[in-house]
Amino acid sequence: TLKASGALGDALGFQLDFNAPYLADLVPDGSGRLSFDAKLGGTLERPSINLQGEAQAAVFLAQRIERLGLRVDLDLARDGPLLLDLEAAGLELGGQRFSSLRLTGDGQVSEHRLQADLQSDRLALNLAIQGSARLLADQPRSYQGAINAMTIKDSDLGEWRLRQAAPFKVAEAMALGPLCLAGEAESGGCLSLARE
Repeated sequence: TLKASGALGDALGFQLDFNAPYLADLVPDGSGRLSFDAKLGGTLERPSINLQGEAQAAVFLAQRIERLGLRVDLDLARDGPLLLDLEAAGLELGGQRFSSLRLTGDGQVSEHRLQADLQSDRLALNLAIQGSARLLADQPRSYQGAINAMTIKDSDLGEWRLRQAAPFKVAEAMALGPLCLAGEAESGGCLSLARE
């Protein structure tokens, strides 16, 4: 079922609820359960978003999610709060299998922390980011910060760790780095990217 209510104008007050206890009824070759609800508030200039969702043994379009829980609270005011919590297990996406994925974020839009943890049979990735976003229409949009920690463990390539914080900026011009990784047996290297 899909339910929508509210209004979209200068002041926002809109809610969307989706519940599919049997995905097979909606999607060819689908199975499992998927549900989410979204609320949109604030104003057009400074919207706020609340999103919650879950999936159980969901299969659709040749993709599979054994279990997923999602919560997002985002207020795009200059110092509005930011909360992200996504936890998933048993993923088959794009032909790749992952045993677990965890994404978390907290703080404000203007200053927040993001953490990612991805696990598969042959790969493990841990990532920590400090970020700052400018998303309002009355200022140049940008996202910048630093990758403060990163660990990559690969069954073939071994373990690699970030040597030092790597700055980045995404705006009209984009830049990353230097991003320096240290591997086993004193191996390693640095990478910098820039686009005007």
